[in-house]
Parts: sequence; C-alpha cells; structure tokens
Amino acid sequence: MVARVAAMYPERLAEGVSHEQRLANMEFLRDRIIEVGKCSGLTLAWNRKMNGLRSIDAINWDDTDKHAIEVVDLAMDYDNTDVPLQLHWAVVEGPAGWEPYPASECR
Repeated sequence: MVARVAAMYPERLAEGVSHEQRLANMEFLRDRIIEVGKCSGLTLAWNRKMNGLRSIDAINWDDTDKHAIEVVDLAMDYDNTDVPLQLHWAVVEGPAGWEPYPASECR
C-alpha cells in the first residue's frame, strides 16, 4: 500500500525542496495512504499527538487482529529535505489520538 502510493506520486518524494514543500508533500502522501488503506478494507484515521496537533508522518490503524489501535509511522526522517522522502509502514509506540478521516470515494 505504501509502495503503491509512492509509485503513484514520485514527484512528492523529491529531495532538495523547501521545508514547507516537504511538509505539504508528506501530508498529501499521508492522506493518500489513508485513502488507499481504507479502500482496501483497513480502518485508518489521522493521528493527533499529545500536543493536539495532527501528526504529519503518522496515522492510526485499528488492528482488529490485535484488538488495538496502533500508531503507524509512515516515513523515515521525513523532514530532512536533503534526501528523497522514504515511505514505510512501521508500528511504533505512542498514544493513538484517533481523528476520523473524512469519507472518500474508492477508485
């Protein structure tokens, strides 16, 4: 799923962009990953951090097999604009601040 989104939007992985552009690219990719995952049957949402801000590079996943809400990190060193953005799916420790993602059409 993450590889599919990266392949769909390679221009969003570019290095050498401004910090603001990297943030916008990461938010765009995060939302596309949520949409692809939801269309694949996963229950995903945005993640709210302890400070109340929406996470740019992490989402929430309702892992029904474990009966747990997991926090999933989506990118390695995403704010380092000197290297291409590298997406991944890594379950990490942390409080899951569930924020529902709006319904979207599956294509």
